[in-house]
Amino acid sequence: MVDYSTETITLRKTILIDIDGTIFKHNQNLSKMATDKQELIEGTVEKFLEWRAKQYYIVITTARVEGLRRVTEKQLTDAGLFYDQMIMGLPNGCRVLINDDKPDGTITAISHCIKRDAGISNIDE
Repeated sequence: MVDYSTETITLRKTILIDIDGTIFKHNQNLSKMATDKQELIEGTVEKFLEWRAKQYYIVITTARVEGLRRVTEKQLTDAGLFYDQMIMGLPNGCRVLINDDKPDGTITAISHCIKRDAGISNIDE
């Protein structure tokens, strides 16, 4: 049994990241998201590789409907992006992350809201 009060533990970060406007340039249209070649935003592959090297758990989130799962998985794989989980069909509204801080003061929730199509290369996690 580990005594958490005396031992420093490194916890893996979980990254939750949207697809359209964050990973791929936003197409404005669900049909185009399914049928057109997606344009990867510059710096995305490098950021995913950085997160992988740090052993972060990557969760893709999207408002794309569940019926686009196979197409979306192929688009992400073809772009060279690998992740741990994908949550589909989320509403287009605001997404709120709520978590509790650790007793030692470790902050357990951070959020970044970036301009559409600006990319994630400057996110420092």
